[in-house]
Amino acid sequence: MHTIPYVRDSSLTTPTLIHHVNLFSLTGLRRPVGSPHMTFFGMSQRQYATLKKDGFSGVQSHVMLTPSGKKCKKVGLQLSAAGILKPAQLLTKAKKWKKKGYLCGTIMIGTGDETREEALDIAKHILEVSEEVEIPLYLELHRGTVTQNISAVLEMIKAYPGLRFNADFSHYITAYRWCETFNDKTLQHIMPILERVCYIHLRLSNSEHIQLSSAKTVEVNLYRFLLQTTFQLFRNNASAGDVLIVTPELLPRFTGYAEVDRTETGHVENSNRYNQCLELQSFAKECFNTDSIVPFTPREGCTDSIVPFTPREGCTDLNGTKIYPLFEISDIADFQSLATENLKDAMFIRVALGDGLVEKEGQDKVMNTYLEAQRKDRRICLETRRNTLTHSLQRTREIVAKHPDISLCLNLSEWVLGHEITIDKIHRFRSNARSLGGITLINPTYATAEHAYSKKKYRPWAYLSLCVITEWLYTRFYHGVWNSINAPTMVTRKNANYAELKHQEV
Repeated sequence: MHTIPYVRDSSLTTPTLIHHVNLFSLTGLRRPVGSPHMTFFGMSQRQYATLKKDGFSGVQSHVMLTPSGKKCKKVGLQLSAAGILKPAQLLTKAKKWKKKGYLCGTIMIGTGDETREEALDIAKHILEVSEEVEIPLYLELHRGTVTQNISAVLEMIKAYPGLRFNADFSHYITAYRWCETFNDKTLQHIMPILERVCYIHLRLSNSEHIQLSSAKTVEVNLYRFLLQTTFQLFRNNASAGDVLIVTPELLPRFTGYAEVDRTETGHVENSNRYNQCLELQSFAKECFNTDSIVPFTPREGCTDSIVPFTPREGCTDLNGTKIYPLFEISDIADFQSLATENLKDAMFIRVALGDGLVEKEGQDKVMNTYLEAQRKDRRICLETRRNTLTHSLQRTREIVAKHPDISLCLNLSEWVLGHEITIDKIHRFRSNARSLGGITLINPTYATAEHAYSKKKYRPWAYLSLCVITEWLYTRFYHGVWNSINAPTMVTRKNANYAELKHQEV
């Protein structure tokens, strides 16, 4: 079976890192003066020349944003491609990219709901098209696509080891809450993926936001560790002339990705994304040129590799209240914390159970121990949470079907954000969530498919903004589901008492 190659440059004598920039990063810039600025009408040759002067060797297309081949050739910029495709479109698109002189293509394909057989068919099809057209095609690691679940990616690698990837680590950092949960076991689990990375989309993220304009130390350290580890594997596996392309992909405000200041008049981007692209370019160079890997160290005060959850500004913290304490339990020994903590003030005891990267068959013991604890104390309920046994709605439904007596604390935002449930998918998701049984408590947190948020009142004219309308639609979705379920809702005020447990109204 075909092995998809690295991009090659025969003039190079060592494996080399080169820098492209995704054209979507250059759209809708807050202050574009002096920065290359992409519109649907394109960019001037002077702006392409600025990219070259700023250290970018090439540009990457993005769906409807196509670079000018003539202008790029004149200033010496290479071309790479990005596409969101259906399997039937891949061959035609690959031939177009090859004809236009693109070095390679990164592809998002599928929905994340594929069966094992469907995922393997997609992997096989990518390999066949890449071999037929003679162009490297790298499958992108992305929520809401066939690579959404790490277990599915590992199955594809096992069946088709020649598959190669475009690593957008931000999606796994958010989907699996890696800023809080990444450890040595995680690294070993994803090593087969890291060994096959041939292209990287650069973007800082955390558990609450898919794209950050500024990052805390733990977020930067995790990203540095992932890049340095990937770069070391590239140098170990590559030959002279092989190239690894790194490309900042920072999406504009209307996509929901960009970090914004939420004011009563609407959302305003709080940074210049082109300047961020330059910073990420410099950061990647620094990581590549470092001989040793800087270990990822959890936040200070953590007793093991699990980092305690600390909300960023603007996010509601419901985890620290005495009424609804939350315990993260990954193995049987952790249940001891339920016996040692003073829980007399707790009305509900929420448990985030297990490891979402371990197949559910391997966690029967921890589930049985949880069920025994719940039988002894009916206040205990299983929190729906990313990177646990309830990582997805489907896995949670399977748990409820197998254990009908289980009690759940429903946190919908975990699934919306973790699986990139976009507005067009909400109707189906709403129906499935409403039919979920066993719900005894509702955790009323909010998130779009790209970031967590808190409720806010806007001026009427703010609703002319697509961002604000999108947020409003998500808020309606959450309240519609919560109000259809016969279960109390966690109250957010610090001084809330038991009598205040109630449904929140829109």
